[in-house]
Amino acid sequence: MKGKHLEWIKETGLENIREKEEKLGEKLLEGILDIKDLTLYGKKSMRGRLSVFAVNPPDSDSATLALRLADEYGIETRPGLHCAPVAHETLGSFPQGTLRLSVGYFNTEEEISKVIEALKALA
Repeated sequence: MKGKHLEWIKETGLENIREKEEKLGEKLLEGILDIKDLTLYGKKSMRGRLSVFAVNPPDSDSATLALRLADEYGIETRPGLHCAPVAHETLGSFPQGTLRLSVGYFNTEEEISKVIEALKALA
């Protein structure tokens, strides 16, 4: 079993992995930008960014939104300061932190659509 993950990366190809994650990230980014009541931190395009997004709702904290996404939609996210309070000071999201959404190779377009719809309903 040793090294199977490296074999998978080699077989799949780093460029294929990057392209798929970027495509899914673009879809999620477009959906986030379409939600006027949701604050997005960082770049507003995929140019020069990974498919990781930090957001905050207007009238609740990131932990409440994370809990509702998990309980009501089965969507797992990560709220808070992410072990980086100084980074959040720089972003302007200290002390509340943000809700972090990450896209990976094994996510699907349907899952991204579900996340967008859930965020629209809860924001």
